[in-house]
Amino acid sequence: MLDLSSEAEPLYLHVSDPPYENHFFSDSAVSCQCVLASPLPSTNGGRSATHRLLFAWPVGNSGATAFFKVPEGSASASSIKLRAGQNGRVLDSFNLERDPASPSSYPSLGVSGLIEVTHTAGLDLAILGSLRTIRDFTEGNGILNPHAQEAIRINKLEGLSAALERIDCISGSVCHEENIGDYPAAQAAFHGSNKSHAEFDYKMVDTDFFLPILAKQYFIGSSIGQERLAPFLSTPATMIPANAGKTYRELLTRTCQKILDLASTFAKPQGHVSYRNLIALKAGIPVGQWRDSNDGLGGGRYPYDVNTGLMPAALHAIADLAERGTFPDQRWNKIAREFAEVWEHQAPIHFVLILCEDEFFVTQHLRTLEHVAWSILTTFPAGLSTPAGILIANPAYSTNPSHAQQFTTGAYHGTVIWAWNSLIMLTKALEVQLSAIAQAEESCLDPAARKLVEPDFYKRVIDQAKRAYTEMWDLIEANRQHLSAEVWSWRWDEKAKEGKGDFEYVPLSHLPTPDGAGQTESNARQLWSLTFLALQRKAEL
Repeated sequence: MLDLSSEAEPLYLHVSDPPYENHFFSDSAVSCQCVLASPLPSTNGGRSATHRLLFAWPVGNSGATAFFKVPEGSASASSIKLRAGQNGRVLDSFNLERDPASPSSYPSLGVSGLIEVTHTAGLDLAILGSLRTIRDFTEGNGILNPHAQEAIRINKLEGLSAALERIDCISGSVCHEENIGDYPAAQAAFHGSNKSHAEFDYKMVDTDFFLPILAKQYFIGSSIGQERLAPFLSTPATMIPANAGKTYRELLTRTCQKILDLASTFAKPQGHVSYRNLIALKAGIPVGQWRDSNDGLGGGRYPYDVNTGLMPAALHAIADLAERGTFPDQRWNKIAREFAEVWEHQAPIHFVLILCEDEFFVTQHLRTLEHVAWSILTTFPAGLSTPAGILIANPAYSTNPSHAQQFTTGAYHGTVIWAWNSLIMLTKALEVQLSAIAQAEESCLDPAARKLVEPDFYKRVIDQAKRAYTEMWDLIEANRQHLSAEVWSWRWDEKAKEGKGDFEYVPLSHLPTPDGAGQTESNARQLWSLTFLALQRKAEL
């Protein structure tokens, strides 16, 4: 239970990822993230050579940032940091009530702290607005739309129904992310419109499939969810005008109908099992799943994880929900199961994998489980393993020379380590499959009967998977201090281990990108950067 009283101790987190210092502060009055950036000694000009102070408030997706200019020649020698106050904290909250004697006054609520700059500095630029506006300036081309500061409007949505509320009721698409405040207003003005309402992004092709999977996990996999299913799905949507009058059941049904329609084009008989009927990125859009940089898929258009993992899982989830009367059409149980069988067995054969860890999406197949385990137990460049963690990509096996140029140690989705994906999700996938196998073995009490149905390679695969699980936990423990960072990289240190050389941890921000553009920043306050908190080592595995 969280103590939200005024006497509760504040929550504080500090993550250092030079040149960025991430501070997170939360108490009963305010929740805020503060990021300070100071140039590295090797910085050669540009915005990365400036000092920056950024405050972000989750409420309203809003923030403020200030850039400071120091005398020429001293940028790389100077730094900006937070100094601890009298109570020992670098950040604290204040909550000043409205002055009753002044009708025009407003209450003041926020955070306070002492900023220390080692050299003389002047305010160069300040931005107030949505985090997307700030992000587009810092990571983009440095241009700030003049209309961006004029329309900051925040709408608060209560409850756990955010995904359903934002479904496009026409297409059934689930919203990937939402832009609010000044950013959508600026975008509308750019296109000649004066609209200032929230902007919903539906470009990702993987988001739709997560909805039925998570709905099944909660409404079938938990006793509380089972009790809430009927009243929850009867809730009317209220956020988007186009969804007015529709219930959550209708919106969930529309998304699941879309998934079944997409699945049918590939799963129908009479020779329709063609790669052209797999799930592809949307026309004109280079991204569509978690590898959402322009080169994240190496120019590919059909994401492996979406087609071999998420689609079958979503179909099985739809079947389970249909079995409990969630949808009007009771035939969906049988239809979704049949489609899932086709996708599980036929979709993988259409892919030529350049070694990557996305195979953890389909570890329920023994052959795939064996290959995943091998890639974990084999050191890069033959496999994916390094002492810094498991790499998300390995272009060494590609016959396309451009892949080696795209998937570098400085690329956002290159030969780098992502905490939630490379370590946590991969480890969890092994845990789930090994636990399921152990449970199945226990249910079959007759060893002789079990041996009749086990393929010859079964024991070898399971033993290898268990070794891989142990290796993953060893890597997690060895890199625990980095786990709250979104992504990091490595370099080869010839001097390590008595001249034998070794992989050395390096923050991604220290390495150049393939195209020379600005490096993408890691964010310490992201749910997927904190997934390690939900993972525990299973001694029995």
